[in-house]
Amino acid sequence: MRELIRNIKGVGILVIYVDTLICVNIILDCLILYSIKRFLHINARSFRIILASLFAGVSTVIVFLPFYSVFISILARLMIGGITVIIAFSFNDIIKFTVRTLSYIGASMLLCGCVILIEVLWDPGGCAVYNDVIYFDISPTLLIITALFTYTVLGIYQRLRNRNKLSCATKRVKIQIGSDSIITFESAIDTGCNLKEPFSGLPVIIVERELIDINKLSEHKFRIIPFTTASGSDVIMGFKPEKVYIENKQLYGGCYIALCNNKLRGEIKSIMGNEIWEAI
Repeated sequence: MRELIRNIKGVGILVIYVDTLICVNIILDCLILYSIKRFLHINARSFRIILASLFAGVSTVIVFLPFYSVFISILARLMIGGITVIIAFSFNDIIKFTVRTLSYIGASMLLCGCVILIEVLWDPGGCAVYNDVIYFDISPTLLIITALFTYTVLGIYQRLRNRNKLSCATKRVKIQIGSDSIITFESAIDTGCNLKEPFSGLPVIIVERELIDINKLSEHKFRIIPFTTASGSDVIMGFKPEKVYIENKQLYGGCYIALCNNKLRGEIKSIMGNEIWEAI
């Protein structure tokens, strides 16, 4: 049987359905986690984010407990936030875990505050904050469009923030080609390098041809990757390896390897964007 809670607002009654409340918060948590993944450059698989969103969404039923209070609200927010972050991004460093958990809780509270502000200023009806949990009585289409718009704005901000930064640090990159061919090389981190494969949107590591044995790439499908430099525009050929490891840590999202001829100066034979390294 479908549960419901009647939230009296003035002389009106807002009926809050539990299943709708859970579904709305699953969608919101999923988009918040994806935003954190992109904003903090976290290397995480999509199924973990979806699983974490399901956990966080179902956890909203705690607000129906008769003894729910401010203290329980704070404790539950910290515990659920921490578990959600571990499910989505795993736990490998206490500092990263703390930053990610605070980012998740902060984003959730910011969204909750925006809903309260909208309620106070316009009272549009169909939306409410019930015991610190957001409820929207709107169509899923409008909710998804609004959330995607917010995600896009955060992505644009992140790109602008990282523009024109440079780091000379180098990292060891290992790529797997086929079932048994491994190629290892050093790649310099250049945060000004934001090259991406245009169809998949995956980041690109630029490598001089001398580092890659072309004979091992016969079965790979190459793609044309356009790029722009201060001297003009050009294209380079790139391929996607089966697996990529940076400092022995797998880049689960994958990337493309673009081959160039004498494009890089000095001793540097490969460059990658800071986004790739921060995703590890």
